Amino acid sequence: METRMRIGNLLVQAGIITVKTLERALEMQKGSGKRLGAFLKEMGIITEGEVIEALARQCNLRIVRNFAGESFPKELLDLVPAQMALEKLVFPLKRYEGILAVAILDPFDNATISLLLEKTGLRIYPVLAARDDIISAIRKHYPNGALDKNSGKKILIIDPSPIIMKMYESALAHEGYEVLVAKDGVDGLKVAYI
Repeated sequence: METRMRIGNLLVQAGIITVKTLERALEMQKGSGKRLGAFLKEMGIITEGEVIEALARQCNLRIVRNFAGESFPKELLDLVPAQMALEKLVFPLKRYEGILAVAILDPFDNATISLLLEKTGLRIYPVLAARDDIISAIRKHYPNGALDKNSGKKILIIDPSPIIMKMYESALAHEGYEVLVAKDGVDGLKVAYI
């Protein structure tokens, strides 16, 4: 709850959303299991770039973009195992004098930062990055296609609400699933057997 409020208040302070929009979003988000930023993005209220810019300004952090094409030594990648990188959506960027810079979505994710500190013994310096940039880097630099575990798997979503369907579709597509959608059971049978 504290993280949700911090990010929400950041967005309000940055003038990206209003207090009323924040209150409505927090009410709608209840029970969804999604982070507030991801929820607002899926609803089309904000862009991921707006969240990253607001967080960077507020927390005095750097932003890294399009880094998948860079070169990262194996020793650096070994500091954050592929499974952890994938589950926590973090990517090791640089190690320097007892500090590990990592690309991360949420600078308030203290559990992940603590886990990295415990695992590496290094001070963790979070650098903000977009989800797609982190996923691209993981896909390119970790062996055995860390993200390809769901390749070839399809999921059919049947829901009459376009908003709910879009939320699920977006989340599952990010995880590498091919998503099929239908508005009701009859449509679902047609889609499943085509």
